Amino acid sequence: ADRIQEHLFSNENEGVDLRCTVVMPGGSGKTRVGMAAAACAFDRDAGAVVIVLIPRLALLEQTVREYLDSAAGSFPEAWRASALCVCSGLGGIELPYTTDPEAIRERLRNHYEHTNSENEKNLIIFSTYASVKNIEAAQKPMAHQWKPFD
Repeated sequence: ADRIQEHLFSNENEGVDLRCTVVMPGGSGKTRVGMAAAACAFDRDAGAVVIVLIPRLALLEQTVREYLDSAAGSFPEAWRASALCVCSGLGGIELPYTTDPEAIRERLRNHYEHTNSENEKNLIIFSTYASVKNIEAAQKPMAHQWKPFD
């Protein structure tokens, strides 16, 4: 994981679109690579929206917990970001969640309208593959106004 991070996030790739799918064996550091990618996106673009897609709800909960643990429980300050989980809820995790496209759209609208150079805040959206259609439905009507997700 460390060598992958060094290559992907080195200065030689500055300005290059580094969107990708990470395929690695279980326990090899996919979440760490994803966290480094999110941090890179936030450093590059104040007000970025990063979507973290996970195949199953159980893995989504595990991933969100790892992000929270890396932030020592202080998500907004450590990540300079707020979070939204697109799912029906996560056991014991105190983050907002919804599957309603209108609620997702409102959250995105609020994010884009209140992000400025004085109050730079990013947004991480955690979702399962099954719920990505809800994000698409939320984003589609506003795609011409909003910048692409990272």
